[in-house]
Amino acid sequence: MRPAVAIGLALAVVGGAPALAQSTGSSTQTPGTTAATVAPAPAIAPLSPEAQALKTALERKLGANSTAIAAYAAGSFKPIWTDGEGRATDAAKVLVETLQRAGDHALPEEKYGGAGLAGRLATAGGAGLEADLAHAFLLYARDIGAGILDPRSVDRELHIYPEAADEGDLIRRAQDATDMAALLVSLEPQDPVYRRLVERFAAFRSVNASNIWGEAVAKGRTMRPGERSQRVAQVRARLTAMGDLDPNVYDTPTATAKAADGTQVATAEVKTDAPVLAYDPTHFDDRMVEALQSFQARHGLNLDGVIGPATLRQINVSPSTRAEQIAVNLERMRWMNQDLGQKHILVNLAGFTMDVMNEGQSEFSQRVVIGKAQKHRTPEFSDEMDHMVVNPSWYVPTSIAQKEILPKLEHDPDYMTKRGMRMVNGRIIQRPGRRNALGTVKFMFPNRFAIYLHDTPSKRLFQRDVRAYSHGCVRVEKPHEFAAYLLAAQQDDPAGYFQSVLRRGRERRVNLEEPLPVHITYRSAWIDENGVEQFRGDIYGRDRKIAAALKGAGVTIFR
Repeated sequence: MRPAVAIGLALAVVGGAPALAQSTGSSTQTPGTTAATVAPAPAIAPLSPEAQALKTALERKLGANSTAIAAYAAGSFKPIWTDGEGRATDAAKVLVETLQRAGDHALPEEKYGGAGLAGRLATAGGAGLEADLAHAFLLYARDIGAGILDPRSVDRELHIYPEAADEGDLIRRAQDATDMAALLVSLEPQDPVYRRLVERFAAFRSVNASNIWGEAVAKGRTMRPGERSQRVAQVRARLTAMGDLDPNVYDTPTATAKAADGTQVATAEVKTDAPVLAYDPTHFDDRMVEALQSFQARHGLNLDGVIGPATLRQINVSPSTRAEQIAVNLERMRWMNQDLGQKHILVNLAGFTMDVMNEGQSEFSQRVVIGKAQKHRTPEFSDEMDHMVVNPSWYVPTSIAQKEILPKLEHDPDYMTKRGMRMVNGRIIQRPGRRNALGTVKFMFPNRFAIYLHDTPSKRLFQRDVRAYSHGCVRVEKPHEFAAYLLAAQQDDPAGYFQSVLRRGRERRVNLEEPLPVHITYRSAWIDENGVEQFRGDIYGRDRKIAAALKGAGVTIFR
């Protein structure tokens, strides 16, 4: 078909242009060419009054240039959610019920007008009802698939760019759907973690959940195994309410005991005919240590069995804060609802971890140190790792040279020499070696933030609960093992090869034959494959910002 005819046909279909006039068969002939007869354009049937009314209603609701209208036009403006008499179909009822449950996903229910639409389903709404249902469907589909917030408007350190589905594609999927409920579910992130978070959100957002864990533990000094105090009893009560401590492990008859202040305390119920054994809830006993370590494991804390400041802060987090945290992470998952790569590197800043994910499972995991919370927060972004540098030199950033190195030189003129640093063309460079700030290897995914993963001589920091000490880059706990893992795809003896390059002592670039996507994220809540709640602290305060933005966008956390 000639281009002019094709364009004319397309315009005629959507009612945007008059039908092409029939050709007379004559044409202007260029010398030396053969005249050709132009076939008459096929007649285009005018839109029916019902179709024209729907077209007008859709243009009013969606805008004349919406690709959704083109999709409707391709289907001759046949309605999706209403029948030939303008009444709602079963598909419409399913859609409206889903819109009314949008809050279950931490989405703003009022935005989609589900309540109002529900009241119109029993009447013949005609083109207006179809257009309103289409509009609500498109709003919901975009939000459930890509989030309701613009990450960059919430926090300038979030370099995340959600991918919303095209409106025309969404309408075509709705036109082809034989199961509207299944279609709506398919719009959600398909990561199983998302569905598990939605289910847990329902429990946490209930008004009855605000006090499910009892009173917070009083402030005080670190509590250690073997101690007795009322604060221990408070911790025991919260660990029991959270499910970390099973009260049935105390398989003893009822007995009385006295707390440290001499008052009587509650005891366990009779479980056996064994001799009476006192159960003292104020006692930090072995079973409580085990329960505490369970709690510490699912909050990313060191499993020391001690109730220090970091552990106490997490124990005292309220259920309402956890509900907000889950809502925030549902939105984060919608932002990242795109192809991350079958195999990719996932750095979780909130959890201080790095995992290589392969088909949804972690096959290599490490602790990491991230940027300092006050001045050097590591940004969130995605890129691709394509090489590593063994025995790297460190080209000291100007800001670090001015603010940290030069002041130290004033007190110790040999500071740079002791650390293998030299000035080259006005810039400080630290040569490769055991004291190099980058350690023995760095893993590169070139980006405008100058962020990369690397080794470090400061190994002791990996043993801390909160690991935010770098100038923005991500330090890896066991970089040699990570290097061997990456090289396994291209070397028969990856560890041996890496060590041979390392022993030479000279800087060497090693390209990765199979580059890996890298996603630097901030996940502070998820439910693992065993159904265990996992929470992390808000080291950068990003949860608070997103939670506030969600509320500002109309999300109701509690019901």
